[in-house]
Amino acid sequence: EDAIGEMRRDNGLGALRLHKRRVSTAECAFVASAASSRIYALEFRDSACGDEGFAGIIGALRSDTTIEHLSLQGNNIKLISACALEALATPSPWGMAVQWLALPFNYIADAGAKALSEALTHSCGALTSLDLSYNLIQCEGATALAHALSSPTAPPLTDLELHNNYISNEGAAALARLVHRSTTLR
Repeated sequence: EDAIGEMRRDNGLGALRLHKRRVSTAECAFVASAASSRIYALEFRDSACGDEGFAGIIGALRSDTTIEHLSLQGNNIKLISACALEALATPSPWGMAVQWLALPFNYIADAGAKALSEALTHSCGALTSLDLSYNLIQCEGATALAHALSSPTAPPLTDLELHNNYISNEGAAALARLVHRSTTLR
């Protein structure tokens, strides 16, 4: 399906969804910047924006945003920098910050999961839902995420999705300990 951006009204704010449309790094930043104070949800699905496009989106959302839901499914994202997540977690002048981050079907793997883990221990206070499904994450990445999310400074996640990764028994055990100790994860 060659979908076009769809705008939907919900509580006075819309949702912008761009599916299966190749966008450049500059276009990612432009769309995010132009729409960031007018929508509550931004979704780039299968747009091949990559790491640079992700950085452009985050840069555009840095200060003036009403976006609470950000989905970047299937965009060749490999590394997530700590500064990008800190920017996501920093409330805008309206007190808004990304609460729901969906990054399934990317190539985050263990290196990206470790970078994300580092960022999660220092920021992302508003983040309550994180989807890293289908990201080639293995034991090291899962263990790093479990350790980071056990930190007292970690965000109060209620939902963590890691299905269809390559997590071994050791990584699964670390995640099970996290869920057992968590007061927010369900």
